[in-house]
Amino acid sequence: MKEDFLKIKNLNVNFIVNKNIVKALQNININIEKNDTIAIIGKSGSGKTVLAKTLCGILPNNLSEIEGEITFNGRVLDLKQGIDKRYISIVLQNPMQSFSETIKIKNFINDVFKANNISDRNDDTKIRILKEMEIKNPKEVLKKYPYELSGGMLQRLALGIMLEKKPEILICDEVTSSLDVITQKNIINLILKEKQKQHFTLLFITHNINLVKEFCNKIVIIKDGEIIEQGITEKIIDNPQTSYTKNLIKTATIY
Repeated sequence: MKEDFLKIKNLNVNFIVNKNIVKALQNININIEKNDTIAIIGKSGSGKTVLAKTLCGILPNNLSEIEGEITFNGRVLDLKQGIDKRYISIVLQNPMQSFSETIKIKNFINDVFKANNISDRNDDTKIRILKEMEIKNPKEVLKKYPYELSGGMLQRLALGIMLEKKPEILICDEVTSSLDVITQKNIINLILKEKQKQHFTLLFITHNINLVKEFCNKIVIIKDGEIIEQGITEKIIDNPQTSYTKNLIKTATIY
């Protein structure tokens, strides 16, 4: 039996927005086993990204209150700090958010490696990362600025850089939402290939339930900051228990 190595218990997160309290997450309970591939699914504004940022310890300054308990590898975490950055990586929806427009790719990778205490910063390492992410002409790409690259290429770059940390958990937050279908497939195949090599736990955040039904073993459905359904992927797809989940399946883009 797999061990639960990440447990979220009774998690509540509130923000102050225009002097009002906004309940972003309410009574979130999830048990995640090592090497799980879990889809966190919900519409925009449902709380998916707030959950990801809570785990990473990167909640915004307008945080009003956070309570509950998160246990990682048997240790109870400081909720505001999240999981130690040595053990978790996140790839964001908009790849340009991960890069600085004024810094060339080579120098940006150096900065990320320095911030994450990755000592191997030679060019051969950077070229290897780009090749693993199936980026052509890696030597030339290292000399470019982010705005000179396509969205799909930047997303593969961000993925490769974050995976160089060898994280225990990788969070992908809507990483395919702005990409065409072919590029979506390429990105997902890269993620799954690296997962097979590194054996990290994958939290794949999306609004499209059809996108994940073939590779996620569990699904968590979030609506208005609350989990309304969670369980084995096949069971939820074949027999959804709520009208919200049924609608997500009905309206999802065919993958």
